[in-house]
Amino acid sequence: MTEQLLKDAPEKFIICGHSLGSWAAQLTAIKASHRVSHLIIMGSWAGDLDQGKRKYFEQWQYEIENDRPQ
Repeated sequence: MTEQLLKDAPEKFIICGHSLGSWAAQLTAIKASHRVSHLIIMGSWAGDLDQGKRKYFEQWQYEIENDRPQ
């Protein structure tokens, strides 16, 4: 998911994410901190994920990555 965003984004950009999208925005900012000028997150959370939440997010990520048009 972040790879496609970085491929399509300009060299420097602002990224904003809400709820689950804040997770993707944070991952993108970590992977490409030299390209992200600002990170805006809303309705997010801090701290580690327990095993159940981690499994949920991994499934969500898999579905998004495998259900988009090629």
